[in-house]
Amino acid sequence: MSRKYCKKEEPVLPRKALLNILCERAEVTNLIQDRPYTCITVRSWYNGNEYIGFGFSKVMYPDYWEGETGAEIAFNRAIIKIMRQVRSNEKKKRREEAWNFALKDAEKDLVMVSA
Repeated sequence: MSRKYCKKEEPVLPRKALLNILCERAEVTNLIQDRPYTCITVRSWYNGNEYIGFGFSKVMYPDYWEGETGAEIAFNRAIIKIMRQVRSNEKKKRREEAWNFALKDAEKDLVMVSA
């Protein structure tokens, strides 16, 4: 299965907007349910990168076990983990850009001193 990733970089979005986009693009790859546990694997993409998130849920004793509710909770947790991965990549990219800018600035100073 191939996806066409957008070549244009997507903007940095607020948390809720990013969660909505990741939910729209989400694809459930695995769903395992064994009373009272639920495990789900979700794949989504953003900025041309594919992300994989895992979500778990468990029902405590007095509550009634329901598969749909467990899957929904696990799905939401997986999407939140994907969002954290996206945010981490955005921070890493900003740090690299700042570092590259500082290096270029330092090179200019060296050239000016050498001349």
